[in-house]
Amino acid sequence: MTSIFSIGLSAVRAFGRKMETIAGNIANLYSQDYKKRRAVIAPQQHGGVKVDIEVQSPPDDRVELTEEIPQTIITQRGYEANIKTIAVENEMLGTLIDIFE
Repeated sequence: MTSIFSIGLSAVRAFGRKMETIAGNIANLYSQDYKKRRAVIAPQQHGGVKVDIEVQSPPDDRVELTEEIPQTIITQRGYEANIKTIAVENEMLGTLIDIFE
């Protein structure tokens, strides 16, 4: 069984990689031969998530700020939600330890 901490941590890492991918796309907005990358987050078999980076092919290989900026907001919210999950688990474990002391 995978702990909530491990699941939350894998999601935090995945959202971090997704944000790095978006940042790379924005940094290469005006690069001639750059092909947009997309981070795809998917569940793992025994809990947690993984991220795969896909290089887009034409006609979807151009970086558009109207797509990238909203993705940063969505990714930030996913990151924050999983940080909160880790914090709540830590708080619950602290309460449990206090009960048994």
